[in-house]
Amino acid sequence: MSEKRKFTFNKQKKRKEKRKSTNMAEEVLQKISSQLDSTDGDNFGTSAKNIANKLRTLSPETAIIAEKLLTDILFKAQMGNITKHTELILQDTRSQFSQSQYSVEEYYSTYDTNYQI
Repeated sequence: MSEKRKFTFNKQKKRKEKRKSTNMAEEVLQKISSQLDSTDGDNFGTSAKNIANKLRTLSPETAIIAEKLLTDILFKAQMGNITKHTELILQDTRSQFSQSQYSVEEYYSTYDTNYQI
């Protein structure tokens, strides 16, 4: 193969590669543009994405707990138990159990199990 022919072949190959990458870049831009244009006024999708991004920053265990609390709130809303005056009060239930005065044995031993028939 002559030197001139090699040069032409390499030049053509580079042009094809450049066209390929340009076409790929244009495809990506078109997809991004269509996604941005496809907003149909649904703020729920935007809120869901925002919540999902925040959940991703949490530890796996905390994310599971937060997701459970969110679904509990949605359940109450679907049942009609939420108004604009509703407040969410979170309590750490561990403190209730750790501060109990009696052990399980002491609690149950307070009941009289000697029944007379």
